[in-house]
Amino acid sequence: MSKWYHFIGSGWGAASLIMPFAIPLAAAAGAGIPLCVAAVITGGTFGDVTSPVAGMTNMATNAAHASYMRYSTPYNFLAAVIAALFLGAWLLA
Repeated sequence: MSKWYHFIGSGWGAASLIMPFAIPLAAAAGAGIPLCVAAVITGGTFGDVTSPVAGMTNMATNAAHASYMRYSTPYNFLAAVIAALFLGAWLLA
């Protein structure tokens, strides 16, 4: 999901586009709807923070006069990997 947010650059904007499709898909698949909503929102947050076209990324880069993406992206992906590992361990338990 986060790849859509990454290319759109707006977490809430993309969530409003994807949520109407994600909830019926989760209901049809028998998955938990709260987990589906959480996945869409957290995917939006991750994509919004890591997208080079997002407003917050551009604003932080211009305000600090630094290469924000160079410093923040490794930490964001590390947090995503750790979260995926914890979720995978929780689902398999």
